[in-house]
Amino acid sequence: MKFLKPGIMGLIVFSGITMLTVGMVAPILPLYFKDAGLPVGENGAVVAVSGFMSALAALFAGNAADRFDRKKFMGVSGVVLGVLPLGYLIAHSTGAFVALRVLQGLAAPLAGVAAQAILMELAQRSGRRGEVLGAERTVSSSTFVAGPVLGGAIGGFLALRAVFVVQACLLIAATLFALLLLRKEEGPPRQPVKLLSLPEILKDKVTLALLTLLLFDFMNFQVLTFVLPLYGKDKGISAATVGLLITVQSLAYALLQGPVGKLAEGRRAMPVLAACTVAGGPVVWLCSLTDDPLVIGVLMVLFGLASAPVFLVVMMTVADAAGERAGVAMGLINSVIYVAAGLAPLVSALLSELSTRQGFLAPVLNSLLSIPLVVVVWRWARDQQTADAAAEQPSDATAVEEK
Repeated sequence: MKFLKPGIMGLIVFSGITMLTVGMVAPILPLYFKDAGLPVGENGAVVAVSGFMSALAALFAGNAADRFDRKKFMGVSGVVLGVLPLGYLIAHSTGAFVALRVLQGLAAPLAGVAAQAILMELAQRSGRRGEVLGAERTVSSSTFVAGPVLGGAIGGFLALRAVFVVQACLLIAATLFALLLLRKEEGPPRQPVKLLSLPEILKDKVTLALLTLLLFDFMNFQVLTFVLPLYGKDKGISAATVGLLITVQSLAYALLQGPVGKLAEGRRAMPVLAACTVAGGPVVWLCSLTDDPLVIGVLMVLFGLASAPVFLVVMMTVADAAGERAGVAMGLINSVIYVAAGLAPLVSALLSELSTRQGFLAPVLNSLLSIPLVVVVWRWARDQQTADAAAEQPSDATAVEEK
């Protein structure tokens, strides 16, 4: 673990704490809004508005991270993100809750994208990018799983309002801790970019194909978390068991991030990406053929393993395409994730109107749509390997001179 320099460690802690607080609040918000008197329809809309604002903000957050001093940008947005949860203590109307969710939706990607851009920069300097990013994903995925447990405990033993206080304290402390460890790290030169301009790499078909594969992968997980509880209720599977099954998937995903980090730097990355993006959807669909929690648990493990390589492989490849514009790369990645979080429940809900089992078809559709995208990425990877192999071989003239 020699690659875990102070700056890298600070950013990993920041990422882990951020994901911990996301997991803490996710199951609390609907209950808090219900206690505040919001109808079910308004409740869901208020919760969802943050994700759509984050998707929009993340698209341009990369430009801001590349244009301004990344450490200062992360520090300001991180502290603002930490202060905002305290607004729930004084908000009492739907309008106030919507305003808070909008502000949180805007602040979250600003802090997150800046932190990820700094981490990508430091990971590249370390010469062990895959291991650094794999360690970060392991920590953030694990803390996200632990979040609901901690949030539920605080809300149950103290009060729902206390969850927001703890969230604020953790976010501010994590931001200050990361900035403290980053104080000796020099940032990259600022890029003269327009804040509201779309990234040039969106014109590249391979980049678009990779981002779409990432969209489908995250949608598959979001579909699972939406449909499986409904399916479990129909089949007599308790809510606690369903929660455990989803946790099993998340743990399988988290435990594989370390090895995947090393894999993502090698030539086997693209074949693995192709197999996993196509196989993930059918594995989720197989859950609809059984009501045995043990069998579903095995399928959850398989889905976690299939999904594990996708994020890191796509992130590293898009970052390479972006070059010095690491902020843009991280912004695009985050925007895709937020879009998946908002789109998946809508698609699942439409299919579930027919029957709960039909809701599991969305991941299968994603896998089918992934096939032509995989072909595009595979051809590009093959051409890259051919070009690299040719570059490594000395020309005939050079060979004669050496003889």
